[in-house]
Amino acid sequence: MILIRKMTGGLTVLVTVFITVSLVAISDGRAALIVTQDETIFNAATAGRSFTLESFDSVPDGNLGTSASFGVVTVTSGFDILTGINPAACLIPNCLVVRGDLTLSFSSPVSAVGFFIGDGDGNLSDVFVDGQDTGVDASFPGNIGEFSFLGVFDDMGGSFTSITLPGGIASSGSFELENVSFTIEPITVSVPEPGTLALVSLGLLGLGSLRRRQRAR
Repeated sequence: MILIRKMTGGLTVLVTVFITVSLVAISDGRAALIVTQDETIFNAATAGRSFTLESFDSVPDGNLGTSASFGVVTVTSGFDILTGINPAACLIPNCLVVRGDLTLSFSSPVSAVGFFIGDGDGNLSDVFVDGQDTGVDASFPGNIGEFSFLGVFDDMGGSFTSITLPGGIASSGSFELENVSFTIEPITVSVPEPGTLALVSLGLLGLGSLRRRQRAR
């Protein structure tokens, strides 16, 4: 009987340990969709993945209307999209000046998007992903020629197809958009290994056996 108690005591400790590890692995507590203006956080979270860069270098000067496509990415404006009107406002020769609401749409689902954006008025803007408000207010510098980074990524293996920043009605608000990087590669999600799941199952079976023995006594 003493030997049995020692074994069941050791089994109880073993069960407790493996159940705790399993719960930590399953209930990580991270939100799937992350919106950040910290480029370092974005780069660390998406490290090792292949990105496509749209720099708008080859875009001719002029008014592009309310929508312009650049391969996978399409830029849509609530009023119009201008290029070349104020080179001093851009970090590169041709950024896009988007007046009104700004939407980036992707013909293929993406798991991460990062870009540089300016707002000469220094306003805050809500960030919508696939039409849903993320609850994040992005802030922008108040000086022409200054840009903030904005990154959106899904850290649970999901994807999305659009990002929208409201910029006001008509031509009352505008954004300067540069260097949009995106990837269609999903982020790898860690799952418990088969050996871990087997040990958890064994622990649960042992716990059930222990309870039956206690009832029998």
